[in-house]
Amino acid sequence: MAKKIKKVVIVDQELTPTTLAILDKKRVHFFSLLILLAIFGSFIYYLPDISLYVDNYLHPELNQPTNSNKDKTHTNIDNPVEIEHYEYKDDLEISNNKFKLSTFTIIDASESTEVEAKNNELSITIENLNKRESLDLDDYNYYLGIYSAEDTLLQRIKVGHLLVGAGDKSTVSYKIEAAKADIAYFTFNEIGIDEYPAYTAVADKDGEGILKCTKDYETVKYLLKDNLVYSIEDVYTVPNTDPEYVNYLSRYQSLSTTYNNLPGVDSDVRVENNTLEFSTVINLSAAKSSEVNDITYEKDTDAKVMRFELVSQGYKCD
Repeated sequence: MAKKIKKVVIVDQELTPTTLAILDKKRVHFFSLLILLAIFGSFIYYLPDISLYVDNYLHPELNQPTNSNKDKTHTNIDNPVEIEHYEYKDDLEISNNKFKLSTFTIIDASESTEVEAKNNELSITIENLNKRESLDLDDYNYYLGIYSAEDTLLQRIKVGHLLVGAGDKSTVSYKIEAAKADIAYFTFNEIGIDEYPAYTAVADKDGEGILKCTKDYETVKYLLKDNLVYSIEDVYTVPNTDPEYVNYLSRYQSLSTTYNNLPGVDSDVRVENNTLEFSTVINLSAAKSSEVNDITYEKDTDAKVMRFELVSQGYKCD
């Protein structure tokens, strides 16, 4: 039986358009406006970050402190990189892209209004230039160098242990040995640990040594093995003739209680012969340095680190 074959007839005529949907032009314009506003808002919000990124990319030298009062340069510790000197003036300002130092004020002990002032004092105002995030100076390793007119380093101060809120200012004070008349220049720069000058403590035949540092009533000893710290002994000795004796006693008793709850830390407060003694022994194999105080370091930290950083905080080390 033969199959029937269907004929397909192609008609050459214009197709009739079919409307699937009608686009509301007003709604398109409205949503387009919303998207543009969102993009514009995001751009405004991130503008400081974008600007900072572009500045860092195009002008990397801006990461170094700058100042219109720069006078001459100085070579870093054992590093050929030149560091700017800033002449000490009433209107001195030193800034980078993170924060600004200003209002440098030096008071000699002889001019102080405090009855028993023993040290000269330097105060500085630090302004956080970031308007959205706080500034923790312990995240960096900035040092302020104090120089004479003969370009002699009089003292180096570590600028740390300070948290400044977003866009805020804070004033800090440091005890200094130099008199106001002897100070001519400042330097301000980050110094990496690898740039710290070498230091090797005196040790016995077994490699055991001690780095001892003192400041006011405090004596801290870093016990070393092959020049690396493994234990710390921190002792405060306060005579009962000190006007703040009672406050010291209360503060140390509270700290001792806190320390004794920490692993690897043994603390004690006692009074003998009219003298208050607050002693703390820290076993770095068990203790967490961040839980104790600012001069406690991780186990196996090189002695050069403790010595350099404590001297910059006003300690005398040998």
